[in-house]
Amino acid sequence: MSTFPTAADIKQRAERAGLSIVQLCREAGVAPSVLNRWAAGKSATTRNVERLTNALVKHEESVQ
Repeated sequence: MSTFPTAADIKQRAERAGLSIVQLCREAGVAPSVLNRWAAGKSATTRNVERLTNALVKHEESVQ
């Protein structure tokens, strides 16, 4: 069983990578409201969490 990051983790990593939430969500194909609801305590689907995480990792790797 894999452990997923929290919404706060995703937001912090995006900020450190120089991405806005809107940019990250656009790259992930996820509406910004999904991340905002998740950060507010609502549940997020595994698929959306994976999309956000994958987009963030892809961006982080491209700037290294």
